[in-house]
Amino acid sequence: AVDRYRSPTEKMLLEVGDFLDAATPRMPNRYRSPELLTAACPPRHVVLDRAAQHTRVCPDSSSLVARLRMARNAAWALALAAVGRAAAGGPLLS
Repeated sequence: AVDRYRSPTEKMLLEVGDFLDAATPRMPNRYRSPELLTAACPPRHVVLDRAAQHTRVCPDSSSLVARLRMARNAAWALALAAVGRAAAGGPLLS
C-alpha cells in the first residue's frame, strides 16, 4: 500500500488528536458535570474580545494604545491647524 504524503503539520495534528483521545477519558472529574459539555458557548464578541482579554491587562499593550491615541490626537490637531491656516490664506507650513 502506498502511503499518502502528509505534511509535518498534518502529522502533528494526528499525534495530538491521538494523545487527546487517549488522555481525555482518564482526566480527573471529566464526567462529573456532563451538562457543561452541552452548555451554550459564549457569543463570538465575548470570545474574541482582545481588549478585555489582553490589552487592558498587559501594561505594555495599554501604554502602546495610550501613546497611539496621543499621536492620533496630535495628528488631528496639526491637520486642523493646517486647515485653519489655509483658510486664513497663510502658508500651510512655516
